[in-house]
Amino acid sequence: MQKLRKLLKLTLEALSDRKISQLTGMSRNTIDKYKEVFDKHPLSYQQLLKLSDKELYSIVYPPAEQDPSHDELYRLFPDMEND
Repeated sequence: MQKLRKLLKLTLEALSDRKISQLTGMSRNTIDKYKEVFDKHPLSYQQLLKLSDKELYSIVYPPAEQDPSHDELYRLFPDMEND
């Protein structure tokens, strides 16, 4: 989470992706990916910085949606879920 927080801070300082990449060790593609996630979120970068690590993590890595068809398969093959 430290790198994500640093990314947010450096973006607020209006540094280029190339400079942020040099300072954080993240690739520019990774920086673009995270910026896209942050830009789609309703909170500002300043507000995102105030979130706990757990809250920030849930924004960057939202829980995967389970396919409803999997429920039916688990019902039909209950022993397969544990393998």
